[in-house]
Parts: sequence; structure tokens; C-alpha cells
Amino acid sequence: LIHAIATEALNKISETGNQSLAYLVDADLPLAAAAEALRARMEDLARQVVNMLPKRPAALPAVRPLTDSAAVADLAALQVDNLGAVGSRSVLGTLGIGPAPLAFESVAEERIAERLAAGPPPSLLGGPAAAERVRVQSELVHRRVFGFATFRFEFEGVVILEGDALNENGAKSFRGGASRWLQPTNLSINRWVERVLCAEFQLVAEICDRLDTAMRGGMEDPMRRLCVTGSLRLLTSTSPCLSCLSMLWQMQLLLPSLTLEVSFRSMSGLADGE
Repeated sequence: LIHAIATEALNKISETGNQSLAYLVDADLPLAAAAEALRARMEDLARQVVNMLPKRPAALPAVRPLTDSAAVADLAALQVDNLGAVGSRSVLGTLGIGPAPLAFESVAEERIAERLAAGPPPSLLGGPAAAERVRVQSELVHRRVFGFATFRFEFEGVVILEGDALNENGAKSFRGGASRWLQPTNLSINRWVERVLCAEFQLVAEICDRLDTAMRGGMEDPMRRLCVTGSLRLLTSTSPCLSCLSMLWQMQLLLPSLTLEVSFRSMSGLADGE
């Protein structure tokens, strides 16, 4: 069956939609000619994504409007929400964002497994209304996605913020609102999904807020941001959507001296309803 799928994919490769392309590339089809042709198309798609990404950090409300086209990518025309593992790694590699060390990945997986074993988190906002919001959102989110990060930031040679954080997609997590520093991107397939609720978006946005506070003068001045060094390592339990790829690049533009490392992998126990 797999060989038949590979043969059909090769015969109709020019007709394959971008989202189907991502699925087929990650399937690593056994027919070498099909796999090679699919990867070539994915590399071309990844280059298109890179060329469409923001050219400067996301708009700050006090500086310029949020509709600044140079700061917010418009990726909906590509008709794909997620490039899959192969395509996402290609985009990040082109941007100079490599994977996190294996030791970090092991720690991240352990922390995520612990969260899964503990069951759904209680509402962090308190009160019956918040608890109901968590319940409804849990029913709407068809797949649980987690992000885990470790971070260490230095400003002018002094460590000002370090730690780790774990977050889950949806409104049941500690954040879930707009960010001053990062902008989500509307996508074409699941167009009603609020990308600010992605696990990695919430996680990185929260870290930005904490860093802004820790700097005791804020992050608005680009020269001050240039002096921020250190590292941010992130693992997500699935490949990031295009909006989150854009967000990660915004983070690198926001803090150009920061070492950003991103890993992702499929993990058991995260299927529908689990």
C-alpha cells in the first residue's frame, strides 16, 4: 500500500497541495524517486516561507500600527498551516535557528510526560467562570500540544533572568492573550484557530513579558535589546505551525544577539481526547 501511495504521489506531484505535500514528505515514502521529488518541492516551499517572513520585529503599539506589513507575515496565500517536521526544520535551518541539544530534549520530554500524567491543569485564573472556560476550551482543542523552554538572559554581562517554563495550547494555560512583542499570523486552512493560543506562542510571549520587566527600562529601545545575550531553548510536542515559525523568527529579530534553539518531535499520549 505504501509503495502504491508513493507511486501515485510521484505521478501527481505537480497537483499535490502544499498541506498534503507536508504530510507526504514526513511520511518518508519508500520509493526513492517520489521521496526525492517531494523533498525538492518542500525545499522550494520552505524558501517561499522564508522570503515571506517579517523583515523587522513585530510592531510595538507605541511605535507603529500592528498592520505593518514588514513586521507581520501574510502566509495565508500558501494554503498550508504546518510544513511538518522536515519543512519546519528546513525553514529554521535557513534562518540560522538550529535544534536544541539532546540532553535538553530529554528533560523537556520528561517534564511534558509529568504534566500528562498529572491530568488537565486547574484553572490559573480562579473562579467558576474561569473553570468553565477551561472545560469548554479543552473540549474544543482536538489535540494537546505542549511547549517546554529553558532560558538564560544577560544584559550588559549580568544575568537578569533565567529559568524554565512549560505550557499547553489553548485557553487553559497561564496566558492566552495578545502580545506586545510578537504577532500571530492568520493561516488559510484552519482559519478560525486563534494562533495566540498555540503553546509555543504563549510560552515565548510570556518570556518576553518577563524579560521586559527584568530589564528595568524595558525592551522598546533596539539598542538595549541588542545588548541582551544568552540562550532560549524550546521543544514542542509537534512541529510548529507557520504562525509560530514566524513568531520564532520575530523573536530572533527582536533579540538578535540571543542564541535561539528549537526542537520538536511527536510524543505519545497526545492524541485526540488524551
